[in-house]
Amino acid sequence: MSTTTQKLAFKTKGKIYNYTVTRAPGDPAPAFSGSRGDVYVNTDTSIIWIHLGGHHGWKLADTTVSNRGIPDQAHPAPEVGKEYRLFNTEWVGRTLFYKGFWAGELASSKSRTMEVSPSVVTPSVTTTIAATDHELSTQDEDDDEPPPSPPPAKKRKLNTPEAEPIMADIEPQPRQKVAHSANQFLLDLCLHDQWESSTSSLVESQLHKAKRIFDELLNLDHPIRWLPKEQPTISDTCIIVGPARKHPDGVAPTFRHLVDDLCQAGPNTSYVDSVTNLVEQGKVSIADIWVQQINFIEGESFPMGSRVLCPMDVPFSEKGLLQCRWRCPPFDKGNADMDVDMVGSEDSTSSSASSAQQQIRLHPTTCGTYTIHWRGTTLWLMWPATLENLQKMEPTFTSVPDIELTAKLIRTLEGPEMLFLREEEDEEDREDDSDSNEDDDSDEEEEKERVPTEFAFYIRPNTIYCSLSFTESYQANVCIRESGFLPELEDIMTWATDFLENRLINSTRVGHLEKAGFVQSFKETVEQWKEIGKRFPKHQEEVEKIVGPAERALERALQSRMVFPS
Repeated sequence: MSTTTQKLAFKTKGKIYNYTVTRAPGDPAPAFSGSRGDVYVNTDTSIIWIHLGGHHGWKLADTTVSNRGIPDQAHPAPEVGKEYRLFNTEWVGRTLFYKGFWAGELASSKSRTMEVSPSVVTPSVTTTIAATDHELSTQDEDDDEPPPSPPPAKKRKLNTPEAEPIMADIEPQPRQKVAHSANQFLLDLCLHDQWESSTSSLVESQLHKAKRIFDELLNLDHPIRWLPKEQPTISDTCIIVGPARKHPDGVAPTFRHLVDDLCQAGPNTSYVDSVTNLVEQGKVSIADIWVQQINFIEGESFPMGSRVLCPMDVPFSEKGLLQCRWRCPPFDKGNADMDVDMVGSEDSTSSSASSAQQQIRLHPTTCGTYTIHWRGTTLWLMWPATLENLQKMEPTFTSVPDIELTAKLIRTLEGPEMLFLREEEDEEDREDDSDSNEDDDSDEEEEKERVPTEFAFYIRPNTIYCSLSFTESYQANVCIRESGFLPELEDIMTWATDFLENRLINSTRVGHLEKAGFVQSFKETVEQWKEIGKRFPKHQEEVEKIVGPAERALERALQSRMVFPS
């Protein structure tokens, strides 16, 4: 067969990207010239190659497709790589995938199209808490009753008075059983019913993924530890603090505060698409968030291919959530009882909307997070960062986690724990309780104090977690690195160094960009901890001893052509 060439191009962000599609027998010879983004098809084997540009040469194209129906092979140009993917032999913008471009293929594979629907995001904020030195009891010593179970779930109605069923073609979930007797509380939670009766059901692409996660939990053959929020608790993944503390002049958080923070941050705000778990920097405006918010309020369904946007790391502003004046004991500034030295980040807000899902990931390395949940319903699944669990998490560092990987990790990770945060009562319940307590002023005062609930908990460093938002949910976060985390730092550095040198660098199944991404992230972590050692000289020797092997491994990785070919 003769060689054929086809000149193609696409335009994005005001720039034209030209590329050539070559079809010829055999693989491209090393001397075969090409430009970044060029495509080569071996007509003998149908294997596809792409050119990385410059001296990087040709690379086998990744022809796999995610569960959302999006090709995994991104364009090699960093500025457009997340937006343009290789469909057959053409570079296609992701926004075109479900606007007729794949109409024929999607029609023949309904199961795959259902994984492409959008999710919704609501605002949230994050803060950090420290662990206490003694184990807190979860029940009285004389109490022979079993551990506490969650209260029965309350069904919630959509905001539209006569909303039609969103997913009429999906059969109702049959009543299921749990595989392990200790997990009976999952049946009381009615997770399937809660998701389908909330605004999350408006996002079809997230519906099947949420159900898959709930099914995996029901089918677990080992116990899940339920973390009751009614009392302080210390676990392997987090510390339940209880009601959030604030300064006397602090106010209750409102959506207006969050809006002020977003407006103040402006174009510097980062957004995550909860459907793809990819950062959407530079492609989102605040207007997109308002439109998304209105669609949820009005009960509008989200079409296939829609994004579910979540603002992330929005700094507190003077007119915004800084007015809440939250405290984060024992990490408050000027705390004389604090026997550790620490460096904390600026307070920041993040937002997760109805149906927003964070696939399983590792919490920032050796960094604790004090979180204040102040609105909405969110399910947290968490696992301790044991060596065995960290090794099972390694695929998440070289690919975008999807539902299949999340399901596999739920089945295999050890020591699962669950925290279910929801508003204590809806508006109708509060009105009913108020009527029944008309003659009891003290009860009325207690009821008023409970709304809104600002609940604080502390996520330990390196915790593995997954979260799902049933409704608009808001949290406030503060990330902290402190000398009390040095034992965790040693564990994570030992694992990361071993992963880098023995399984990542020489891997032929992981691309250069993925390797470079892990190396860069690992390098930043080492540098941040070295800075802490310099700031607190009494810890400098210990920090240097812990990060020393990692530094040497990073130097070798930075010089390796398996990571940086040029």
